[in-house]
Order: sequence, then structure tokens, then C-alpha cells
Amino acid sequence: MDSYVGRMMTALKELGIDQNTLVIFTSDNGPHNESNHDLVRFNPSGPLTGIKRSLTDGGIRVPMIAWWPGRIPTHVVSDHVAYFGVWMATAAELAHAKIPSGCDSFSFVPTLVGDSPKQAKHAFLYWEFHEQGFKQAAIYQGRWKGIRSGAPDAPILLYDQENDAGETTNIANEHPDIASKIGDYLSSVRTESVDWTPVWTVINEYQFRQFSLIIIKRIRHFSLNATIWFPGSAWEPIELQALPASASWQPKIREAEPRRQCVPRQEPGNERSTLAYASPH
Repeated sequence: MDSYVGRMMTALKELGIDQNTLVIFTSDNGPHNESNHDLVRFNPSGPLTGIKRSLTDGGIRVPMIAWWPGRIPTHVVSDHVAYFGVWMATAAELAHAKIPSGCDSFSFVPTLVGDSPKQAKHAFLYWEFHEQGFKQAAIYQGRWKGIRSGAPDAPILLYDQENDAGETTNIANEHPDIASKIGDYLSSVRTESVDWTPVWTVINEYQFRQFSLIIIKRIRHFSLNATIWFPGSAWEPIELQALPASASWQPKIREAEPRRQCVPRQEPGNERSTLAYASPH
């Protein structure tokens, strides 16, 4: 990554546009526990709690470095709390364009150019996540972090991020008025969508391994269809979107332990091959 950023900066200078280009370096989430990363060795979350897919700050708090010679002051650190939604208004202001009506994005150009007294701020910032059970989070007044999971009326976990960056101590009982304000906000903030329907049931790693049967059928040269049954639940079977497949296609199912590879079994006299995987758990 360092090499690619360096190449980009070199290209900007060679083109003679480096003095008139805003460069922003940031990330889409906190550190992840994939590709055999050693979280204990590298401690990538530092003092923060959680990793990617968490709504604690270890999952959603990321650095942002901005570079714009002559416009952005050097060696300045800002404590302004923002999220990616504000980039729409920011880019629009820089391009002298208008944002759509009804958009709640606030430009952070004042923060970038060192004019923080003019910076508009959100009373609330909102996040939600749908993997492993629906959950919500909000930051109130740039300081108070509230998280709800498990049920739409579940108690709010409240953290004071000015004094507890690691979100280690739930202080909802000490500040019931703030917890209630955030809880009311989380209950009313969503715009309902058929594509993002909350499912509050927690699906953890153990439950994931209970998938008792995955049947994959391949129509040779045309498509791959997969249906997954969730035993013991009220969920309907999920049919995955058809994908292109070739004659040499070999699906693989990967798990942390053990790993399994599934190979299609040819059926004489039938143009289809069928693959079945049954979990021993």
C-alpha cells in the first residue's frame, strides 16, 4: 500500500497537478480477523474494542489523512467526529455542486481548511450492521456512544468516549437520560427497506456450523445454484443468485477447522452434476 500511494503521489507531481489535488487516505472499517491475521501479535485495534463487523470503535473508527498543499494546514490533528456519509456534501462543496434535497450530509471542508468554528455537526451519527444478528449504534453529541443488539427493545449499552475510548464500561445506569435519548433515536431513525429488514436473532459461529445440509446443483456450462437450509429455525431456504460456471468448475467450502473441498460427482446419462455436503455437527 505504501508503494502504491507513493506511485500515485509521484504521478500527480509528474502531471503538474499535485498542488491542486486533494488526497485523502482512509479505510472502510477497523482491522479484520481474516487471512490468518494474528490479532494478539499485532494488536491492530490498539486501545479500541472490537474489529471489523463490530459496532464498537475497533470496528468502525478509522484514521483519515488529508493532503492539499496551500489549502490544508500541516501537522494539524482534528477531533471532529464524522462518517463517510459526509463525503457527499464535502465533494459537492469542493466541486461547487448542490447535494440532493433531504440529504443530511454535512460538508467537512471547514475542518479540512482549518476553519473549525464554521464546521456544522450532527447531533447523532448512525450505524447499523446485519451480519450475526441486526445491531445498531449511534454517537450523540460527538461523545456518547450507544449500542443496541439482540432485540428492538433491548437496553442500550452506553459509553463515554471522551473518558473511555475503549468502550469498556457501560454507564447507562449513571446516565439514564442520555441512554433513553439514544434509544429513542435508534427506534425511529431507520428508513425501512425490504432489502435491509432487521433480523435480531444472533447467528454466532457455533450456529453457523449447524447448517446441516448444503446442496449445490450445477447445470453444466450454464449456472450454479445453491440452496441452504437452516434447521430448527423459522427462516425460509435461501436461494443464491445464479453464477456462471464452466465444465472445470470445482466449488470449495472453507472453514477455519476443518477445511473441506467438495468435488462434483458425475451422474452417467445426466447433463448435471450434483454436490452434497453434510455437516457432522
